[in-house]
Amino acid sequence: MINFFRKIRQNLLFESKTGKYLKYSLGEIVLVVIGILIALQINTWNENQKHIKKEHTFLVEVLKSLKRDLGRTKFIYNNRALTKRNDISTIIKDLNQIPLPADSILRNSFEQMTMTLSFIYDKGAYESLKSYGIDLIRDNSLRQNIVRMYENDLPLGIIFIDADRDVQEEMRYKLTNEIFTFREETLNKNSEIGVPHIDYNSLKNNRAFNQLVYLEKDVANNYVRRLEDKISDFEELILSIQNELNKSK
Repeated sequence: MINFFRKIRQNLLFESKTGKYLKYSLGEIVLVVIGILIALQINTWNENQKHIKKEHTFLVEVLKSLKRDLGRTKFIYNNRALTKRNDISTIIKDLNQIPLPADSILRNSFEQMTMTLSFIYDKGAYESLKSYGIDLIRDNSLRQNIVRMYENDLPLGIIFIDADRDVQEEMRYKLTNEIFTFREETLNKNSEIGVPHIDYNSLKNNRAFNQLVYLEKDVANNYVRRLEDKISDFEELILSIQNELNKSK
């Protein structure tokens, strides 16, 4: 092809057709420029495809992580936070019954009432994305939502949930020690050495018990409210990422 164009130029010069030669040379330059532009466009397209593929890979990993965190948070919410709040209501109701329910029933409600929980999440996928470059996410709104979730919303969730637990722990320990009295039982197949014994008949008017109930009620309501917020945050971001991934299908 190069030899073909060279022969054309030589013939034009040999025939002293300078004007045609200049026009031909100009056309040749234009063709070269067009070829370069096409090559650049192809290279840019290839780079964009690599970028999109990498973005897709990171979004899929973040999505998987969010779904796992959502499942774990829902489990804690349903099996611990709601259970704690419900058992506070249950033990108050049971203590007003005549006669009182069996010790085993009351003890179970009491133990559930005083249980604690922690909020955790996995930021491994996000940290990998951040290390590679958060600007990989092309959609500005989605990128901001991901950053806000992992840099603000989730860390604050731990602070507000765990900090409340820690602040109340000392008071809870003091009050439960006032309520619990331990008794030694004769060893037999049904005995349980060291099992906390609570005088449930006196709990209704017991100062420490009433303080503990209101303490745990506040803690339980905080657990429920905060976890509901986190569940909503997870679900919203999961939906946003799924929508973005669907665009590239």
